[in-house]
Amino acid sequence: QGISESMMDAFERNNVPATFFYIGSQMALHPNIVAEAARRGFTIGNHSFSHSDNVEVNEGRLAVELHATEYLISRITGKASFYYRPPYLNGIGIDPSMNPYLPVPQQVLWVMQNGYNPVGSDIDPEDWLAQTPEDVVIRIKEALANSPKGHIVLLHEDKNTVASMDEIVAAIRDGGYKIVPLDELLQPPQEIILTKNLGLG
Repeated sequence: QGISESMMDAFERNNVPATFFYIGSQMALHPNIVAEAARRGFTIGNHSFSHSDNVEVNEGRLAVELHATEYLISRITGKASFYYRPPYLNGIGIDPSMNPYLPVPQQVLWVMQNGYNPVGSDIDPEDWLAQTPEDVVIRIKEALANSPKGHIVLLHEDKNTVASMDEIVAAIRDGGYKIVPLDELLQPPQEIILTKNLGLG
């Protein structure tokens, strides 16, 4: 069993409604993984086509990246995707709709104009760099303790993350948090939903 399926198993075992953000070029190589995530009921998000650090160099390049990946998502899952997480987060931090007092970067406006709700993260344990499963848990616990409010946690498909999932979920829930689907936390604007459902996005 691959690491992707093990990650899905870990989320299911802990009743976690996770969102998987996929890179278009990898989706083209491994459509079965995306199909399996969708079959299990996980939300599928757009993570650009190339995962290049210059995806958002201009609106035209961003639109190509978004729509090429969206084409694959819709063909594989039969559903539209409403969420986009930029490669390397590109400095957007947590989703700007959660803090309307922050200035909105130009590239975030481009994302929304192309029919997506941008999704950032305020807890990034850098699990892909962790040496042990315990490292991942410690980093998440420290982040939760330093900022007792709602969070979006960024995790990667990594063996240490899978091995620590039970403890991660326990730490989050023990901290008094409820883990909710992205749709419940960040409802896409109605105009985005209508555009995507009409097949215009």
